[in-house]
Amino acid sequence: MERTKPIAVKGPKDAPLMFWARQFLDLQLKTIVGCLSKELPRLSGKILDIGAGECPWKYLLGNEAVYQGIDIQSASEFGMKQSSDVIYYDGVTIPFLPNEFDAALCIEVLEHTEDPAVLLAEAFRVLKPGGIFILTIPWSARVHHLPFDYHRFTPLQLERLFKQTGFSDFRIQARGNNFCTIANKLVIAVWSLFFPARKGYRFWSVPMGLMISPICLIFVMIAHISLFFPKCDNDDPLGYVAVGKK
Repeated sequence: MERTKPIAVKGPKDAPLMFWARQFLDLQLKTIVGCLSKELPRLSGKILDIGAGECPWKYLLGNEAVYQGIDIQSASEFGMKQSSDVIYYDGVTIPFLPNEFDAALCIEVLEHTEDPAVLLAEAFRVLKPGGIFILTIPWSARVHHLPFDYHRFTPLQLERLFKQTGFSDFRIQARGNNFCTIANKLVIAVWSLFFPARKGYRFWSVPMGLMISPICLIFVMIAHISLFFPKCDNDDPLGYVAVGKK
């Protein structure tokens, strides 16, 4: 059993303080927001958010975008509250006609699908010719949302999936870098010391967490600084972002 499930991301309008403050320690979220803040404001027309959760990315879209989220019927098992902006479906066949959307998002979802090729094929189907598809996935991330965490994808595997699906124009880049990965692991390690699996362990785990916390904070600050230097080593990043065109 998963001891603590990931906290659902709420958008900057729903929980502005939490959305921005959380990014100091949650480098996964920080790097996702960094990527999407560059891509989403450029989009216009009908936008489909696949695996929308609580629709946190809706508010990064421009005024010309018409948002529609979809998620699986059992989204509550992932800690998501239902939203009026989301249509709930079987998780296989996207409930829209072909060539209906100008762009589609799929943010930190592909690793939870049993057959990623099917999801990508469905996203391709509902996009208009020339439509944009934006995908983010984790790489260096703990197992999460058990028992629905099935995959980690290398850039080569992503490239193969995009080509098989039919995307002829795409780019894949690392999200975060080695420093971010180290900092992220330290944050998780410190958290596990402050909140151990058994309360009886706290007599030694909490003091150890207090000792490691300053080191953790130093690495977190280094990670944030490293994001301003794109040439940092990124062979073990937090994840990847891929942008393709139909």
